[in-house]
Amino acid sequence: MRLWWLKIVVALLSSWALISLTWGSFVIEDYDGLKIGLKALRSEEEVSWLYDEWQLTVDRTYEEPGERERRYEIFKDNLRFIDEHNHPKNNHTYTLGLNELADLSYEEYQAKYLVPWMGEDPLFSSGRDELAAEELNGGDLEQIPDSNDWRMSGSVSPVVNQGSCGSCWAWAAAGAVEGLHHIRTGQMIRVSAQQLVDCVKIAMDYIRKNGGVDSLENYPYTGKDGVCRNNRDKLVSIDEWRQIIPIAGEMELKRIVARQPVAISTDAEAREFQLYKGTKTNHAMVVIGYGSENGQDYWLIKNTWGFNWGEHGYVKMARNINSKKGLCGLMTHAVISDNIVSYLKKIGQLWHVTIISFISTLPNMFLNVSFHLVFLSYMNMWLCTLLLLVLKTLHEEPREGGDLIFSKLLLEF
Repeated sequence: MRLWWLKIVVALLSSWALISLTWGSFVIEDYDGLKIGLKALRSEEEVSWLYDEWQLTVDRTYEEPGERERRYEIFKDNLRFIDEHNHPKNNHTYTLGLNELADLSYEEYQAKYLVPWMGEDPLFSSGRDELAAEELNGGDLEQIPDSNDWRMSGSVSPVVNQGSCGSCWAWAAAGAVEGLHHIRTGQMIRVSAQQLVDCVKIAMDYIRKNGGVDSLENYPYTGKDGVCRNNRDKLVSIDEWRQIIPIAGEMELKRIVARQPVAISTDAEAREFQLYKGTKTNHAMVVIGYGSENGQDYWLIKNTWGFNWGEHGYVKMARNINSKKGLCGLMTHAVISDNIVSYLKKIGQLWHVTIISFISTLPNMFLNVSFHLVFLSYMNMWLCTLLLLVLKTLHEEPREGGDLIFSKLLLEF
């Protein structure tokens, strides 16, 4: 009696998966920005019009007297830099554009968005075991797909704007951990970057030693240092993490990204990185995929500077460039989490977290041309959770107190 009901549920989930893949394959578009053109010189009238349009696009207002005029001069200087970079004579493989940082001077960009890391990398502490090349050679290279994008399976949470807090390291760690959690369990619980900012300087160590972290919904982001609230729900934890040593090479990073997202540190000091549209490290992001485009291999990387930066918040960085450290040093501090443990204290708690998470992203979804990727992510998450609860009901006896502890999703029919 119970078996036919289970088959119906599985059939419905399979149908939804096919629809998701069919729809999702058409939604990744090249970022077009404001179509700024390629002229070396612009009239004052044209620049002023672009400035007005840009303010409307990014919803930027200024309160202080004279601030708009001062920002206009910075905007104009950045626009000149963008036009010169994008001129066909330079033959660049990427373009710059009027993103959310277009009214910041280069000095302001460095001060607000880059982290002056002195000593230990905030993603992890020194002295930990590194993931040697021998440990990574566990699979046949021929079995690794030529391209991968974890957004398509719902394992990447929506892009955020970290503001000027310098919290990129916390968001990078959160993105890697929540991505692996979704891959292992089918549940997307957005990890609280604010808890990491408030409570710790070394992200991965804290998540492991503290026994877990709370969700973003329960411990929301404020964009500034706060008082540590350490006694929180520990919804997602890890048993271990590892650093990928640079000598392992980009092929090994590809092998791992085929299995899970990876937190990285990069050198984002170049002015081109500030205005991007399409060895020392000072900025952390998450590698969520890889592929090839027009003969160029690339890493697909999620940033935390809002939807209007890069390709809707993402950047494609050159892959296989014949450097052990990778482009901008992205191999210098590549970190993976492992052995995800999810503590779901109550069944209702999971639904509360996921529903609130979905509602909180609705405004951004309808402003973003790729919003249906986000919608598909949450639909897949809810349906996978439903299947999980059905399987638990059919194949397991209830545990004392009704608590559930899921470390793996076992489908045994």
